[in-house]
Amino acid sequence: MNDTTTAKTILEQLGGTRRLMAMIGASDFVFGDRSLQFSFGKAAKGIRKARIELDASDTYTVRFYAGRGLSIREVETCEGVYDDALKRTFESVTGLYLSL
Repeated sequence: MNDTTTAKTILEQLGGTRRLMAMIGASDFVFGDRSLQFSFGKAAKGIRKARIELDASDTYTVRFYAGRGLSIREVETCEGVYDDALKRTFESVTGLYLSL
C-alpha cells in the first residue's frame, strides 16, 4: 500500500489541488511514497510536467519535463529546494503563477 502523506504535503505546499487546477490547469496527479507528479498547460521552454521528490536531506528535487507522448524529456532539475522555496522555484522555471 502506498503512503501518500508526503505527496499530499507537497501538494498543500504548492497551494492545493483546486488552486493548481484553477491557476495552471494541473491534471494527471500521481502520488508516490516520497513524490508528487502532475501535468499542466504548456509553460516556458515547453514544460508540461513536474515531478517533486523529497530527498533524504529533507529538501526537494524538482524535475521539469517537456514534450508529449513518448517524446517527453527532462529540461531542468532543481536540487536542494527547501519547502518554503518550492512555489517560487516552480514559478521561476515555468513562468506560471500558483497564486494571484
